Amino acid sequence: MKIALLICLLGVLAVLTLAALQRVRFPYGKRPAAMLVMYYALRCYANDHDGTLPDSPRGPFAALTSLYPHYCPTGFELAGLSGAIERAQAALRAGSILDESTCSWAYFPGLRVNDNPSLAVLYERREGIRSGGRRSDDVGHAALLLDGTITNVPRAAWTSFLQKQESLRRAALSQ
Repeated sequence: MKIALLICLLGVLAVLTLAALQRVRFPYGKRPAAMLVMYYALRCYANDHDGTLPDSPRGPFAALTSLYPHYCPTGFELAGLSGAIERAQAALRAGSILDESTCSWAYFPGLRVNDNPSLAVLYERREGIRSGGRRSDDVGHAALLLDGTITNVPRAAWTSFLQKQESLRRAALSQ
């Protein structure tokens, strides 16, 4: 009887330890397909809008909100890699525009599918989160490029990445 109780307690301890490790590794939960789903949602939107990605005079969050429900029917991917999925979904269902409290993406509206393929369309605003939601000390930010490349930009290269992206965006938007 005592051995069975000890085995049960050790099993419970093992499960709790594994759960805690998962929470450390994936602090916002696993989101392995969020960036890929965003890429396809953006491309489908562009296919229906003469090659133009979502844009809005009300800003990037309003542009992303326009993907719901037709291109992002569940809304989970619109929360980003560290955003609160339930809050984002509730805002979308209520007809509200996403904002910094519901969406962790930094999105760059006004681009077209035929712009420079190495342009970043969006990136995760929170540092240290890989594209699948895993915590990483060496990653600056996970980014989605216009050509569908999903990359994890190292922290050391983040500033130069942003500078290059700003230059590429200015060139694309000036055409």
